[in-house]
Amino acid sequence: MTLFRLQPRGSHPRCALCHGGSDEEMLTCAACGSAAHSTCASEWGRGCPSVGCRSALSRALPRRPALPRRRPASLAALLALAALGYALACAGVRCLASGSPLSGWALLIALLELSALGAARLEERERALR
Repeated sequence: MTLFRLQPRGSHPRCALCHGGSDEEMLTCAACGSAAHSTCASEWGRGCPSVGCRSALSRALPRRPALPRRRPASLAALLALAALGYALACAGVRCLASGSPLSGWALLIALLELSALGAARLEERERALR
């Protein structure tokens, strides 16, 4: 699932419905931060104008949704990735040697993808430990 987050464009928000400036009272969505003029919102009559958001517009300031934090990969998880990579490499070479090139290459491609995943997790771990 992809997360989208609205970010304000400086000190003057624009109305999500008419795209006009904030020269009159603006209402904001508490869930996503979308803003609309009170007159535009009363004509709209359906709550938040953002696609997929079902919250109501109010005069209160929007709360910032907390983004989920990922825990850095543990050393045991990285070792398990390395062991799985070794097993894939052995199986891929065995398949290539025994005359099953498609299976062998498929296993070696899976090994490359696993290596990229392991490298990304290792970078996250190093960044978190700094």
